[in-house]
Amino acid sequence: MTASDGLPPLPHTTLLAALHRVSRSPEEVATIRRSVAAQLAAWQLQHVEQQVMLIVSELITNAITHGKGQVWLALKLLHTLEGPTLRIEVCDHGAWPGESPRFADSNAEHGRGLLLVQNLADEAGHSLDPLGHVAWAHLRVSDC
Repeated sequence: MTASDGLPPLPHTTLLAALHRVSRSPEEVATIRRSVAAQLAAWQLQHVEQQVMLIVSELITNAITHGKGQVWLALKLLHTLEGPTLRIEVCDHGAWPGESPRFADSNAEHGRGLLLVQNLADEAGHSLDPLGHVAWAHLRVSDC
C-alpha cells in the first residue's frame, strides 16, 4: 500500500461509475453502505464488499465530521495498468488543510480511521480539486 498527496492519477479508463450524494448526518453512513452494497453486487464485486464498506464508512465519517458543505461519494471501476481497480472517492467542499492527516496516538479514542483505510487499500491519499477536498482509495479487484 502506498499513500500519496496530490500526485497525478495512474493512466486509466473508467469502465463504470456511480455517484452518491451524502447528507451530513452520521445516520447517513448506514444508508450509503446499503447503496454501496447494491452497487458492488450490480458490478459483481461482492468479493471486496467488506473492505469497501470499511473504507467508505471511514472516509464518509471523516468528511461529515471534519469537512464542510455537501459530501459526495463516487465509486469508479477503472481499467489500469495494474488491472481492474475500484476507486473510492469522498469529496466535501472544505479546503484541504495543506498537510497530511495526523494519526492518533495509542491513548486516543479517535483518529485511526485513515490508518485503517491505508491498510485496507492498495493505495490511498487526498487531494484538492475544483469541488474541494477529495479523500480517495484504490482497491485492486482482479477477480471481477
